[in-house]
Amino acid sequence: MENTEQNKTDKHLPWPMLILSGLGGLLIAVLVSVFGLLVADNHNGRISIAITSILFIIGAIATTQKDNDIIAMLFGLPLYITGFVLGFVAFKSESIAMIVEFIVAIIAFALCKSQTCRKCLLFYILWLPLQIGWSFTNFHHDSLFSSVWSYIIVLIYIAIFGGTINKKRIEHLEVDNYLPVVRFTTALVIGVALCYMSFFQGVTQFAFFYAIAFIFASASFAIAYHLLSKHISGAKLAKSCLLALLCCAATTVYPAMAPAFLGMMLSFMILDYKCLTIFAAAFVASISKFYYDLDILLIHKSYLLMGAGALFLLIFFCIKLLTKNEQN
Repeated sequence: MENTEQNKTDKHLPWPMLILSGLGGLLIAVLVSVFGLLVADNHNGRISIAITSILFIIGAIATTQKDNDIIAMLFGLPLYITGFVLGFVAFKSESIAMIVEFIVAIIAFALCKSQTCRKCLLFYILWLPLQIGWSFTNFHHDSLFSSVWSYIIVLIYIAIFGGTINKKRIEHLEVDNYLPVVRFTTALVIGVALCYMSFFQGVTQFAFFYAIAFIFASASFAIAYHLLSKHISGAKLAKSCLLALLCCAATTVYPAMAPAFLGMMLSFMILDYKCLTIFAAAFVASISKFYYDLDILLIHKSYLLMGAGALFLLIFFCIKLLTKNEQN
Protein backbone atom coordinates (compact mmCIF):
# COMPACT_ATOMS: atom_id res chain seq x y z
CA MET A 1 0.00 0.00 0.00
CA GLU A 2 2.81 2.40 0.87
CA ASN A 3 4.62 1.58 -2.38
CA THR A 4 1.49 2.33 -4.37
CA GLU A 5 1.09 5.74 -2.72
CA GLN A 6 4.77 6.51 -3.26
CA ASN A 7 4.55 5.62 -6.95
CA LYS A 8 1.61 7.99 -7.31
CA THR A 9 3.45 10.88 -5.71
CA ASP A 10 6.62 10.18 -7.68
CA LYS A 11 4.79 11.17 -10.88
CA HIS A 12 4.52 14.77 -9.70
CA LEU A 13 7.58 16.95 -9.26
CA PRO A 14 8.05 19.72 -6.67
CA TRP A 15 7.62 23.18 -8.19
CA PRO A 16 11.39 24.02 -8.43
CA MET A 17 12.02 20.83 -10.42
CA LEU A 18 8.86 21.48 -12.44
CA ILE A 19 10.12 24.94 -13.45
CA LEU A 20 13.56 23.56 -14.31
CA SER A 21 12.03 20.75 -16.38
CA GLY A 22 9.75 23.26 -18.08
CA LEU A 23 12.72 25.44 -19.08
CA GLY A 24 14.42 22.36 -20.47
CA GLY A 25 11.28 21.45 -22.38
CA LEU A 26 11.01 25.01 -23.71
CA LEU A 27 14.62 24.84 -24.97
CA ILE A 28 13.89 21.53 -26.67
CA ALA A 29 10.75 23.05 -28.25
CA VAL A 30 12.72 25.99 -29.68
CA LEU A 31 15.36 23.72 -31.19
CA VAL A 32 12.80 21.30 -32.64
CA SER A 33 10.66 24.15 -34.01
CA VAL A 34 13.61 25.73 -35.81
CA PHE A 35 14.67 22.34 -37.19
CA GLY A 36 11.10 21.57 -38.29
CA LEU A 37 10.75 24.92 -40.06
CA LEU A 38 14.07 24.46 -41.87
CA VAL A 39 13.21 20.95 -43.01
CA ALA A 40 9.65 21.82 -44.06
CA ASP A 41 10.76 24.96 -45.89
CA ASN A 42 12.95 22.86 -48.18
CA HIS A 43 9.97 20.78 -49.39
CA ASN A 44 6.40 21.97 -50.02
CA GLY A 45 6.31 25.02 -47.77
CA ARG A 46 3.08 25.58 -45.83
CA ILE A 47 1.54 22.19 -46.65
CA SER A 48 4.46 20.25 -45.23
CA ILE A 49 4.56 22.59 -42.20
CA ALA A 50 0.85 21.94 -41.55
CA ILE A 51 1.32 18.17 -41.80
CA THR A 52 4.33 18.33 -39.49
CA SER A 53 2.29 20.39 -37.03
CA ILE A 54 -0.48 17.78 -36.97
CA LEU A 55 2.02 14.99 -36.39
CA PHE A 56 3.61 16.86 -33.47
CA ILE A 57 0.21 17.50 -31.84
CA ILE A 58 -0.76 13.84 -32.24
CA GLY A 59 2.59 12.82 -30.76
CA ALA A 60 2.07 15.21 -27.84
CA ILE A 61 -1.36 13.76 -27.09
CA ALA A 62 0.04 10.23 -27.28
CA THR A 63 2.90 10.97 -24.85
CA THR A 64 0.63 12.65 -22.30
CA GLN A 65 -1.82 9.80 -21.78
CA LYS A 66 -0.36 9.31 -18.31
CA ASP A 67 -0.14 11.91 -15.55
CA ASN A 68 3.66 12.03 -15.29
CA ASP A 69 5.38 15.41 -14.88
CA ILE A 70 8.76 14.26 -16.20
CA ILE A 71 7.31 12.92 -19.44
CA ALA A 72 5.02 15.95 -19.71
CA MET A 73 7.80 18.52 -19.34
CA LEU A 74 10.52 16.82 -21.40
CA PHE A 75 8.38 15.29 -24.16
CA GLY A 76 4.74 16.40 -24.09
CA LEU A 77 5.26 20.16 -23.63
CA PRO A 78 7.97 20.47 -26.35
CA LEU A 79 5.78 18.56 -28.79
CA TYR A 80 2.75 20.75 -28.02
CA ILE A 81 4.72 23.99 -28.35
CA THR A 82 6.39 22.87 -31.59
CA GLY A 83 3.07 21.72 -33.03
CA PHE A 84 1.32 25.02 -32.26
CA VAL A 85 4.26 27.10 -33.53
CA LEU A 86 4.36 25.19 -36.81
CA GLY A 87 0.57 25.38 -37.08
CA PHE A 88 0.68 29.16 -36.70
CA VAL A 89 3.30 29.46 -39.45
CA ALA A 90 1.29 27.21 -41.79
CA PHE A 91 -1.49 29.80 -42.21
CA LYS A 92 -1.19 33.09 -44.06
CA SER A 93 -3.88 34.78 -41.96
CA GLU A 94 -3.03 35.25 -38.28
CA SER A 95 -6.71 35.37 -37.31
CA ILE A 96 -7.54 32.07 -39.02
CA ALA A 97 -4.42 30.46 -37.56
CA MET A 98 -5.41 31.46 -34.02
CA ILE A 99 -9.01 30.31 -34.45
CA VAL A 100 -7.83 26.90 -35.71
CA GLU A 101 -5.31 26.63 -32.88
CA PHE A 102 -8.04 27.53 -30.39
CA ILE A 103 -10.14 24.58 -31.61
CA VAL A 104 -7.13 22.23 -31.69
CA ALA A 105 -6.09 23.28 -28.17
CA ILE A 106 -9.56 22.47 -26.84
CA ILE A 107 -9.42 19.02 -28.46
CA ALA A 108 -5.92 18.43 -27.08
CA PHE A 109 -7.06 19.55 -23.63
CA ALA A 110 -9.91 17.03 -23.73
CA LEU A 111 -7.64 14.14 -24.82
CA CYS A 112 -4.61 14.97 -22.65
CA LYS A 113 -4.27 13.13 -19.32
CA SER A 114 -1.30 15.03 -17.90
CA GLN A 115 -2.45 17.64 -15.37
CA THR A 116 0.63 19.79 -15.98
CA CYS A 117 0.12 19.88 -19.74
CA ARG A 118 -3.58 20.50 -19.23
CA LYS A 119 -2.73 23.59 -17.19
CA CYS A 120 -0.52 24.86 -20.02
CA LEU A 121 -3.20 24.08 -22.61
CA LEU A 122 -5.86 25.79 -20.50
CA PHE A 123 -3.70 28.90 -20.26
CA TYR A 124 -3.25 28.88 -24.05
CA ILE A 125 -7.00 28.34 -24.60
CA LEU A 126 -7.85 31.30 -22.38
CA TRP A 127 -5.14 33.52 -23.89
CA LEU A 128 -6.08 32.92 -27.54
CA PRO A 129 -9.41 34.85 -27.50
CA LEU A 130 -7.48 38.01 -26.59
CA GLN A 131 -5.00 37.37 -29.40
CA ILE A 132 -7.80 36.64 -31.88
CA GLY A 133 -9.47 39.98 -31.13
CA TRP A 134 -6.20 41.87 -31.36
CA SER A 135 -5.34 40.20 -34.68
CA PHE A 136 -8.39 41.75 -36.35
CA THR A 137 -6.82 45.19 -35.77
CA ASN A 138 -3.33 43.99 -36.79
CA PHE A 139 -2.34 44.29 -33.11
CA HIS A 140 -2.92 48.06 -33.06
CA HIS A 141 -3.67 48.16 -29.34
CA ASP A 142 -4.61 51.84 -29.32
CA SER A 143 -7.73 51.16 -31.39
CA LEU A 144 -11.12 51.34 -29.69
CA PHE A 145 -12.06 47.81 -30.81
CA SER A 146 -8.90 46.35 -29.28
CA SER A 147 -9.57 48.10 -25.97
CA VAL A 148 -13.24 47.11 -25.83
CA TRP A 149 -12.39 43.51 -26.72
CA SER A 150 -9.66 43.31 -24.09
CA TYR A 151 -11.81 44.52 -21.21
CA ILE A 152 -14.81 42.41 -22.26
CA ILE A 153 -12.62 39.27 -22.23
CA VAL A 154 -11.15 40.25 -18.85
CA LEU A 155 -14.67 40.83 -17.52
CA ILE A 156 -15.75 37.37 -18.72
CA TYR A 157 -12.68 35.72 -17.18
CA ILE A 158 -13.19 37.46 -13.83
CA ALA A 159 -16.79 36.20 -13.93
CA ILE A 160 -15.42 32.67 -14.52
CA PHE A 161 -12.94 33.15 -11.67
CA GLY A 162 -15.73 34.29 -9.39
CA GLY A 163 -17.90 31.39 -10.52
CA THR A 164 -15.36 28.88 -9.22
CA ILE A 165 -15.74 30.26 -5.69
CA ASN A 166 -19.30 29.07 -5.10
CA LYS A 167 -19.11 25.28 -5.39
CA LYS A 168 -22.83 24.77 -4.74
CA ARG A 169 -23.77 26.33 -8.07
CA ILE A 170 -21.54 23.96 -10.05
CA GLU A 171 -21.91 20.75 -8.07
CA HIS A 172 -23.78 19.12 -10.97
CA LEU A 173 -20.75 19.60 -13.23
CA GLU A 174 -18.60 17.30 -11.05
CA VAL A 175 -15.46 19.41 -11.46
CA ASP A 176 -14.61 20.00 -7.80
CA ASN A 177 -11.14 18.47 -8.12
CA TYR A 178 -10.29 20.69 -11.08
CA LEU A 179 -11.59 23.99 -9.69
CA PRO A 180 -8.21 25.12 -8.23
CA VAL A 181 -6.57 24.58 -11.64
CA VAL A 182 -9.25 26.57 -13.46
CA ARG A 183 -9.10 29.31 -10.83
CA PHE A 184 -5.31 29.61 -10.87
CA THR A 185 -5.04 29.48 -14.67
CA THR A 186 -7.80 32.05 -15.12
CA ALA A 187 -6.12 34.35 -12.59
CA LEU A 188 -2.79 33.93 -14.37
CA VAL A 189 -4.31 34.82 -17.76
CA ILE A 190 -6.09 37.86 -16.28
CA GLY A 191 -2.90 39.00 -14.54
CA VAL A 192 -0.76 38.65 -17.67
CA ALA A 193 -3.47 40.29 -19.79
CA LEU A 194 -3.78 43.28 -17.44
CA CYS A 195 0.00 43.76 -17.37
CA TYR A 196 0.09 43.53 -21.17
CA MET A 197 -2.85 45.91 -21.56
CA SER A 198 -1.35 48.37 -19.07
CA PHE A 199 1.91 48.71 -20.97
CA PHE A 200 0.71 48.36 -24.58
CA GLN A 201 -2.73 49.95 -24.64
CA GLY A 202 -2.86 53.71 -24.31
CA VAL A 203 -5.69 55.42 -22.45
CA THR A 204 -7.19 57.47 -25.27
CA GLN A 205 -10.92 56.70 -24.85
CA PHE A 206 -11.41 58.11 -21.35
CA ALA A 207 -15.21 57.77 -21.19
CA PHE A 208 -15.18 54.08 -22.10
CA PHE A 209 -12.23 53.19 -19.88
CA TYR A 210 -13.63 54.88 -16.79
CA ALA A 211 -17.09 53.39 -17.36
CA ILE A 212 -15.48 49.92 -17.35
CA ALA A 213 -13.42 50.82 -14.27
CA PHE A 214 -16.62 51.94 -12.51
CA ILE A 215 -18.21 48.52 -13.18
CA PHE A 216 -15.22 46.68 -11.69
CA ALA A 217 -15.04 49.07 -8.72
CA SER A 218 -18.77 48.59 -8.04
CA ALA A 219 -18.27 44.81 -7.99
CA SER A 220 -15.34 45.23 -5.59
CA PHE A 221 -17.49 47.32 -3.25
CA ALA A 222 -20.28 44.71 -3.37
CA ILE A 223 -17.80 42.03 -2.28
CA ALA A 224 -16.40 44.28 0.45
CA TYR A 225 -19.90 44.95 1.76
CA HIS A 226 -20.68 41.22 1.73
CA LEU A 227 -17.55 40.43 3.76
CA LEU A 228 -18.05 43.29 6.21
CA SER A 229 -21.71 42.56 6.85
CA LYS A 230 -20.80 39.07 8.06
CA HIS A 231 -18.71 40.37 10.97
CA ILE A 232 -19.95 43.83 11.97
CA SER A 233 -23.19 45.81 12.00
CA GLY A 234 -24.63 49.17 12.88
CA ALA A 235 -22.44 52.29 12.92
CA LYS A 236 -19.24 50.29 12.49
CA LEU A 237 -20.63 48.72 9.33
CA ALA A 238 -21.54 52.15 7.94
CA LYS A 239 -18.06 53.57 8.66
CA SER A 240 -16.35 50.48 7.27
CA CYS A 241 -18.48 50.62 4.13
CA LEU A 242 -17.46 54.25 3.69
CA LEU A 243 -13.80 53.20 3.85
CA ALA A 244 -14.42 50.38 1.38
CA LEU A 245 -16.23 52.77 -0.96
CA LEU A 246 -13.30 55.19 -0.88
CA CYS A 247 -10.80 52.39 -1.58
CA CYS A 248 -12.84 51.08 -4.51
CA ALA A 249 -13.32 54.61 -5.87
CA ALA A 250 -9.55 55.14 -5.79
CA THR A 251 -9.05 52.19 -8.17
CA THR A 252 -10.90 54.05 -10.93
CA VAL A 253 -7.98 56.48 -11.20
CA TYR A 254 -6.47 54.21 -13.85
CA PRO A 255 -8.64 51.62 -15.66
CA ALA A 256 -6.36 48.58 -15.28
CA MET A 257 -6.28 49.02 -11.49
CA ALA A 258 -9.99 48.25 -11.02
CA PRO A 259 -10.08 44.68 -12.45
CA ALA A 260 -6.84 43.80 -10.64
CA PHE A 261 -8.30 45.09 -7.36
CA LEU A 262 -11.49 43.09 -7.96
CA GLY A 263 -9.36 39.97 -8.47
CA MET A 264 -7.57 40.70 -5.21
CA MET A 265 -10.92 40.98 -3.41
CA LEU A 266 -12.16 37.68 -4.84
CA SER A 267 -8.88 35.94 -3.96
CA PHE A 268 -8.98 37.32 -0.42
CA MET A 269 -12.57 36.13 -0.12
CA ILE A 270 -11.42 32.50 -0.44
CA LEU A 271 -7.90 33.05 0.98
CA ASP A 272 -6.23 31.95 -2.25
CA TYR A 273 -2.78 33.46 -1.78
CA LYS A 274 -1.39 32.35 -5.15
CA CYS A 275 -4.12 34.16 -7.06
CA LEU A 276 -3.89 37.09 -4.66
CA THR A 277 -0.17 37.43 -5.50
CA ILE A 278 -0.92 37.35 -9.24
CA PHE A 279 -3.58 40.07 -9.02
CA ALA A 280 -1.41 42.15 -6.67
CA ALA A 281 1.43 42.03 -9.23
CA ALA A 282 -1.00 43.18 -11.94
CA PHE A 283 -2.20 45.97 -9.64
CA VAL A 284 1.38 47.17 -9.06
CA ALA A 285 2.07 46.99 -12.82
CA SER A 286 -0.97 49.16 -13.57
CA ILE A 287 0.12 51.74 -10.98
CA SER A 288 3.62 51.79 -12.48
CA LYS A 289 2.24 52.30 -15.98
CA PHE A 290 0.00 55.10 -14.75
CA TYR A 291 3.00 56.86 -13.21
CA TYR A 292 4.96 56.75 -16.50
CA ASP A 293 2.04 57.00 -18.96
CA LEU A 294 2.78 59.79 -21.45
CA ASP A 295 -0.70 59.56 -23.01
CA ILE A 296 -2.18 61.29 -19.98
CA LEU A 297 -1.58 64.99 -19.56
CA LEU A 298 0.64 65.86 -16.61
CA ILE A 299 -1.95 68.23 -15.13
CA HIS A 300 -4.65 65.55 -15.46
CA LYS A 301 -2.37 62.99 -13.82
CA SER A 302 -1.59 65.45 -11.02
CA TYR A 303 -5.28 66.01 -10.29
CA LEU A 304 -5.92 62.27 -10.22
CA LEU A 305 -2.99 61.63 -7.90
CA MET A 306 -4.04 64.48 -5.63
CA GLY A 307 -7.57 63.09 -5.47
CA ALA A 308 -6.33 59.56 -4.76
CA GLY A 309 -3.94 60.89 -2.13
CA ALA A 310 -6.74 62.80 -0.42
CA LEU A 311 -8.91 59.67 -0.43
CA PHE A 312 -6.24 57.47 1.16
CA LEU A 313 -5.38 60.20 3.68
CA LEU A 314 -9.03 60.30 4.69
CA ILE A 315 -9.02 56.49 4.92
CA PHE A 316 -5.97 56.65 7.19
CA PHE A 317 -7.66 59.02 9.65
CA CYS A 318 -10.86 56.97 9.58
CA ILE A 319 -8.93 53.80 10.41
CA LYS A 320 -7.17 55.61 13.27
CA LEU A 321 -10.53 56.79 14.56
CA LEU A 322 -12.08 53.31 14.36
CA THR A 323 -9.14 51.61 16.07
CA LYS A 324 -9.13 54.27 18.80
CA ASN A 325 -12.82 53.69 19.49
CA GLU A 326 -12.23 49.92 19.49
CA GLN A 327 -9.47 50.24 22.11
CA ASN A 328 -11.64 52.41 24.31
